[in-house]
Amino acid sequence: MFFQAADGFWWLDTLEGTLERLWATPDELRDVLNTEDGQDQYLLAGLAFGAANQGVVPGPEQVYSFTHPPQLGGELTLDNVEVLDFVVSLNILGQIHRQIRDLPPGTPISGITIS
Repeated sequence: MFFQAADGFWWLDTLEGTLERLWATPDELRDVLNTEDGQDQYLLAGLAFGAANQGVVPGPEQVYSFTHPPQLGGELTLDNVEVLDFVVSLNILGQIHRQIRDLPPGTPISGITIS
């Protein structure tokens, strides 16, 4: 997710649970998103195009999400892509990141609570 602020453009990486200011101007952001690498990194374009080709297309208030979130071991594969309400998706991902953020990498996760 991208945010515009007075100091530039920020990237909320919902896979990693990080927020960074990466671009100072709209042109910088646009230049990155006009590249194949930028589209793959920030938009997961390959998965989005693949899902659309299979008829999985989000509605006006929906986004692509993962059936089994990668933060919990899900794979970044087409068969793990689903359509979910935008607000619900961000809420779930935020809850997951809050619960796992202090765990060392590789820690087995036995349970997550989603409210």
